[in-house]
Amino acid sequence: MNIKVYRKKLKITQSDLAAKMNVTQGAIVQWESGICFPRADKLPMLANILNCSIEELIMPEVMLSSTAKLH
Repeated sequence: MNIKVYRKKLKITQSDLAAKMNVTQGAIVQWESGICFPRADKLPMLANILNCSIEELIMPEVMLSSTAKLH
């Protein structure tokens, strides 16, 4: 997942994102580190907050960097 990439791009802290998502900061840490993933029902809200699509959010980082080069 690319949560950290998009969060940092928007200069949002883990704590701010957690507050907007109504989850703990620990949940954000776990999502970003790949320990666990957000529930499917949280993905639309997460993508909206991070200003990206769900596909961009879940796309492997390698694919994300090659896609970025195409634009």
